[in-house]
Amino acid sequence: MEHLYKNVRINYELEISGESLFVFLHGWGSNLNLMKPLSSQFKGKSILLIDFPPFGKSDVEPTSPWNLDDYCNLTSEIISIAKEVSKNNGIAVKRVVLFGHSFGGRVAIKLAYMADFLVLISSAGLKPRFSFKTKSQILLYKFYKKIGSRKVRNFGSSDYKILSPIMKQTFNNIIREDLSKTCKQIKAKTLIISGNLDSETPLYMAKKFRKLIPNSTLVVIEGGDHFVYLKKPRETNLAILNFLGGEDL
Repeated sequence: MEHLYKNVRINYELEISGESLFVFLHGWGSNLNLMKPLSSQFKGKSILLIDFPPFGKSDVEPTSPWNLDDYCNLTSEIISIAKEVSKNNGIAVKRVVLFGHSFGGRVAIKLAYMADFLVLISSAGLKPRFSFKTKSQILLYKFYKKIGSRKVRNFGSSDYKILSPIMKQTFNNIIREDLSKTCKQIKAKTLIISGNLDSETPLYMAKKFRKLIPNSTLVVIEGGDHFVYLKKPRETNLAILNFLGGEDL
């Protein structure tokens, strides 16, 4: 299925099967297929998976830089479509469960007002702690950028360097936004899952999410990395089932 947002075709998959709509949001540079091992655990639920552009089958880049709100808006629109499709099939959506991995967690946090339950897995959204070396590199990058030096090309990860100028600016717009204040306003019951070996969104971030989000629970999975739900599927699924098990879903 496709949805047009700002002239970009957004690919998504929707399976209508119950009154609970489970929405799965993948990480940056990933695609909806990487969320399927998780979504496949929930039989009898309506399932929505979205490819965030320019990834997966939503492979066309925006014509101008986007920010986090753009990804939130397109997700909100597709959730509304899913509810309407469900209604047309004789099933009214009564509950929404948002799952967000890494970057998808950023989107889920900002859309928590649409959800009854929130599951954040290795979620991004908070300012990281930087070492002295990293802080020095950031200052050096800003200096080179200010004077227009071509040395700025030497900075950033290999994944970042291959991005187009538009997607680099989009990425920068996204990571600049600190969601601490938004977390404090979340009313949805929230599960935070973190692998103790996660180096991209380290455990200290998950612990901070736990402090910021009022009605939240943190589960730390030993041996889990940034893709904890793929590396430790049994432990991840058990944590989610325990979290949702007492609810009438």
